Amino acid sequence: MSGITKRIWILAAAAALLLAAWVLFRPHPVSTDTAGESGSSPENSRAPFRFVVASDLHYLSPSLNDNGTFFQTMMEEADGKTTEYAEEVTEAFVSEVITLRPDALVLTGDLTFNGAGKSHEDLAAKLQKVKDAGIPVYVLSGNHDLNSTNAARFTGDTYELVPGVTPQEFESIYAPFGFSDALSKDSASSSYVVSPEPGLRFLLLDVNGVEQKCRIPEETLSWIEAQLQDAKKAGDLVLSFSHQNLLQHSLFTDGYVIGNADALLALYDTYRVPINFTGHLHIQHQAAEGNFHEAATSALSISPEHYAVVMVDDTGLSYKTRSVDVAAWSAKQGSTNEDLLSFADWSRSTFLRSSSRSAGIQLDQAGIENEKKREEMIRYFAEQNYGYFSGAPQKSQSGNAILKEWEDTGTFTAEYLDDMSLPQGDS
Repeated sequence: MSGITKRIWILAAAAALLLAAWVLFRPHPVSTDTAGESGSSPENSRAPFRFVVASDLHYLSPSLNDNGTFFQTMMEEADGKTTEYAEEVTEAFVSEVITLRPDALVLTGDLTFNGAGKSHEDLAAKLQKVKDAGIPVYVLSGNHDLNSTNAARFTGDTYELVPGVTPQEFESIYAPFGFSDALSKDSASSSYVVSPEPGLRFLLLDVNGVEQKCRIPEETLSWIEAQLQDAKKAGDLVLSFSHQNLLQHSLFTDGYVIGNADALLALYDTYRVPINFTGHLHIQHQAAEGNFHEAATSALSISPEHYAVVMVDDTGLSYKTRSVDVAAWSAKQGSTNEDLLSFADWSRSTFLRSSSRSAGIQLDQAGIENEKKREEMIRYFAEQNYGYFSGAPQKSQSGNAILKEWEDTGTFTAEYLDDMSLPQGDS
């Protein structure tokens, strides 16, 4: 049995910068075999396995968008996405992954902005460049990717609907990126298992192309148990991936936490699956329940354009975020676009502007008219929200005068601000 299956330590960095401090989770045995738990024997030692995980690209094909007035207005009223530069962000990310040369790349859903078939096809062509560089790619669908009734082309001051994709078409388009390499494929969903290296298996769980969305079919649970039994017999470590979450990370649960996640968590406890990698929330966050941990990677399409580098070896597992350097990539392309050449600042400003707009709406509803007071409260919320999304939440703001003013409004925002200051894993 490989030393990797005897004990796993989880180190997680949820801050926005590469040099962020590590957070240590307690050691967790991932095998019922307790022999050699203090360390692996020399004959079982292995080279580290390093993979990249990213989520929520929300890619939109340039052929579907001329950045006209309709699209610009829609984005101003959205949640801080940088979709107008989806092409550049995605190309910069692909280039960075190829340079980094991880042992695998995993994308945990919401690959596209609105599920358009053309966006899926164009993204698949970009991922092929990663695979051609010798890096296996594994993908999951997200809630934006399948059977979309909102897939559209944006032109000038209007839009027109375009074809989306079915789960079957999704699997066909992305066949080279996991499905054709699967050890086993679930018949009731687009879930599958791959073995990126001997002794290690990835279980990719899909709940978007199923009849009851965001819920694991009973047939899929049976299939998962069979896969975990097979991995246990082989002495393999299983790491889990999903788009929606297994644990609660924030106030938002409906459509975010998988409806019958408890049934899967029970299986993961029995078969010692230590961690799930997820996205969907767009916040950089970690949560834990007993010995099980979940790492939610924030959206690649929202500042600070995070992805995570995960290392697995005989000593355990580590997780650390990085930000795509869109500005450096753009400069290499000879771009003269000031937004792209100062992309980190532009992207952050886009997020803060979106947060400020949301805060202003809440203050309108609360009847707050004093301009100075509104300005202070809006700025406070926007900065707090940015820290929350980027994985660097502020410490408890109890007693803060501006927070008190928000609490006095009785709006949802006050409860949301309180949730932001909870320690990681306590949401």
